Formats: sequence, C-alpha cells, structure tokens
Amino acid sequence: MRVNDYRRGFGEVAGDAMKDFRQLSVWQKSHELTLAIYELTRSLPREEMYGLTAQIRRACPSIPANLAEGLRFLLQRLLDFL
Repeated sequence: MRVNDYRRGFGEVAGDAMKDFRQLSVWQKSHELTLAIYELTRSLPREEMYGLTAQIRRACPSIPANLAEGLRFLLQRLLDFL
C-alpha cells in the first residue's frame, strides 16, 4: 500500500470528525459538562462571584476548546508523517 493510500483511508475515517469537531462524543460530553457547571455555579454565594465562581467558569470551557484545537493539530501532524 502506498503512502497516499494510507492518507486517503485515514481521511475517510477521520475526515468527518475533522470537518466538525462537535460530532465527537467526547466534545459533546465536555460541552454538556460546561453547561452544567455554569448552571451549578449560579447557586454559589454572591461573594464568590469574582473568586471561585469566576475561576471555575474560566476553566471549564477550556476543555471542549482544547479538544477541538487538539484534534485539528493532531490530524495535521499525523498526515504530515504519512
């Protein structure tokens, strides 16, 4: 099998995920977690609004964002080696 055949086969498997990272189940679950965390932090005391609440709310969306960005870079690097 030639290198181009590997690239084409990998693209067929991962191509759909690459087009839209929102189709990945791990991204969907992390997005649901983010929404749940935002809902949960609404019930924290007002004095924590700029402390713990803000820190949690900043950290949680980074999970799905890092997954989306990581998928793009991973696929690009993998195809570079094939």
